Amino acid sequence: MRRVLGGLRWLLVTMGIVLLTSITIDATTSHTISQSALGILARTVTQTTCPTGMVEHTTADRRFCIDVYEVSPS
Repeated sequence: MRRVLGGLRWLLVTMGIVLLTSITIDATTSHTISQSALGILARTVTQTTCPTGMVEHTTADRRFCIDVYEVSPS
């Protein structure tokens, strides 16, 4: 039983270290686009929709809102 608890503790500590390291790396490289799974999840969760009168435009590495008249072909 003691061995199982030790293994479980090791697993939880290791997962915590990996998670904290990922968060730290994403925080220190915020001036560039992070492609880690954690960075993508954070952007997806925190990103809001565009306000009224604006349209979302997506490029390969980011999303932003522009006025509807800037999108029109004429």
